[in-house]
Amino acid sequence: MYGTQDIKPLEITFDWLFDRVRQEDVYLKYFGFCDLNSKYCNPLRQDSKPDCSFYWYNGILFFKDFALNKAYTCVSVVMQAERLTYTRALHKIYSIFLEKADISEIVKTDRVKKSKEYKDIKVKIQPFTQQDIDYLKSHGITSELCIKYHVYSIKHYWINGEMLYNYNNYNPCIGYYFNGRWKLYNYKADNYRFISNTSHQDLQGFDQLDWVGDICVITKSMKDVMLYRRFEINAVAPHSEALSNWKDKIELLKKRFKKVIINFDNDRAGIEATNKVLKEFDLDHFYIPDEKDLSDYYKKFGFEKTKQLLEQLI
Repeated sequence: MYGTQDIKPLEITFDWLFDRVRQEDVYLKYFGFCDLNSKYCNPLRQDSKPDCSFYWYNGILFFKDFALNKAYTCVSVVMQAERLTYTRALHKIYSIFLEKADISEIVKTDRVKKSKEYKDIKVKIQPFTQQDIDYLKSHGITSELCIKYHVYSIKHYWINGEMLYNYNNYNPCIGYYFNGRWKLYNYKADNYRFISNTSHQDLQGFDQLDWVGDICVITKSMKDVMLYRRFEINAVAPHSEALSNWKDKIELLKKRFKKVIINFDNDRAGIEATNKVLKEFDLDHFYIPDEKDLSDYYKKFGFEKTKQLLEQLI
C-alpha cells in the first residue's frame, strides 16, 4: 500500500512520481484493466473493436490505440479523462495514490496479470525485421545460430485460440521453438517479457548439444546459450533458476561432458541460485565480470574481448 513518507517536491515530475506509484495502478484506477497479454477497446472514445494493447518501452507503460495510431501514457489518460493539463494530471495522480493514501481510492494490484504459461500457443512467423536483426546482432547472434536453435520473428500469436499480438516496432517479438512448444520473447518490454507453454523441466539448447564433449555451461538465457555456441562452447539454460525443476539433468550432463560449469547472472538472484546448485552438486562456476551476463558483455565489448574473456574463464 502506498504511504506518505516522501515529502512532496515543489515540482512533481514523471520520474519522481512513478518511482513511488505503479503505472499499472493508474490504468487500473481509470480503465479497470491492465493486462499486457490482452486486447481492449479504448475507454476514452466510442470503440467497438478490441484493437488496443499495453506495452512497456524505456520504462514507460503505454496503451496503444492502433486504429488511431496513438499511444497513451497513464498521465495522458488522466489528462483526457479529467480534462487536465499535464502538470495538473501529475498532481491528480499524486493526490489519489500518495497524498490521500485512502484504501478505498486505490485499486488492488493483484488484478494485474503476470506473464504465465499457457496451454495452447500458435504463431505466424515472418522474415526477421531490421529491428530484430539489429537486436540479435548486438548480442552476437548470427543467422546461422537462429537456424540451428529454431529462432523466429513472430508476426502474430494466438493464445488459447485468441489472437493477442501483432508485430509492431514498439513491442517486437521473437520466438524460440523446441519440443513442439513456444517461448515468446518481447525483447523491448521492461516487464512480463516472456510467454511460454514450455515445461520447466526442459533445458533450452539441450537438443543442439554435442553428444559428448569437454565442457557444458549451464547459463541463464537462450541468448547466452547461442552466444556460447558461437565460441564453440556447449551450453544449456533452464527456464527458471529453481533447481528442483531441472536438477535431474545435471547428472545426465556430467555423463556426457568432462566438466559442467554454472554461469548464472551476476546479480543477487543469479548468485543465490548458483549457491543453491553448489550446495547439492560439486560443480565449477563463474560470473561475467562487470556485466550481468555474457550477451550483455558482448554487446558492450564485442567479439574479440568476449573471446578473450571466455579463454580466461573456461
